[in-house]
Amino acid sequence: ASFAEWRDQFAQEGALPVIGVTGSRGKTTVVRLLDAIFAEEGLRTATRTNVSVEIRGERQRGEIAPWTRALGAAKHGELDVAIEELDWLTISSMGLERESYPAIAITNVCANRDACLIQGDSKRAIASLPIVFEAVSSNGVVILNGDDFEVSREELEHRRSTVFVGLNRESPGLRDHLARGGSVAWAENGILHIGDSARSREFGNVADFGFTLSGKAGFQAHNALTAGALAATLGIDPLVIQSALRRFDTAGVWMPDSFQMVEIDGVSVVIDRPNPSWFLRPVLRTLRDLAPHRIISVVGRLSGVPQS
Repeated sequence: ASFAEWRDQFAQEGALPVIGVTGSRGKTTVVRLLDAIFAEEGLRTATRTNVSVEIRGERQRGEIAPWTRALGAAKHGELDVAIEELDWLTISSMGLERESYPAIAITNVCANRDACLIQGDSKRAIASLPIVFEAVSSNGVVILNGDDFEVSREELEHRRSTVFVGLNRESPGLRDHLARGGSVAWAENGILHIGDSARSREFGNVADFGFTLSGKAGFQAHNALTAGALAATLGIDPLVIQSALRRFDTAGVWMPDSFQMVEIDGVSVVIDRPNPSWFLRPVLRTLRDLAPHRIISVVGRLSGVPQS
């Protein structure tokens, strides 16, 4: 089905075309990637992240009022789609309306780090997962990180259509989901795929995506898979997805809490915030593999990072 058919289907059910993105890390990047993909398709968008609300690419003053305007515009067909970042604290404290989102993507919880599981934020995230599933329309779709065991474990049963995302098709989560007839998105020799056990489609090579550091930043490749899988599931052509991912540049968007790379006079400057702190490991690993003898690290006091 095309994106227009997807949107019309939920409009007839009285649902707004709002996509939710949640997770411990990577959700802002996925929101930005989705916005870039929809813009490449020529769609009118609005986004809400933890730092700003944007309507058709323009940052708005405030948060609640502009987001209310955006939802009203989406309801009346003045915007085609809205993308909302959902944090675990908001979900656990405020909840989410049942079956209110046609689609939600979950980026991760702990990335299989045992030390993460005992932290308060992680416990809150794990407890929030059933709320997230219930917030998806019965006819909607959930995009799950199939590499994160806390996100994809079998006990989290729900009746929504699901696409598992992972860097390797042979990982246990993706392999089991394929065996049950499900759809997955994965990378093979750097090429991004989405499909099932019978057929698949390609939507680009991570070596062509600058924000992944030509594929060296595996967590960014995973974000690309998540956004691409969701967009393809909603009817966006894979060639459009590929074009948007090629064009995407973290330096050109407002996402101060996320992994960003800025080129200054031939020097690659990487900016990130270790929050949660255990997600700093893949960033350091990526930078180490780039140029181990030509890296200068500047680190603040980390006053916002718990000692634990």
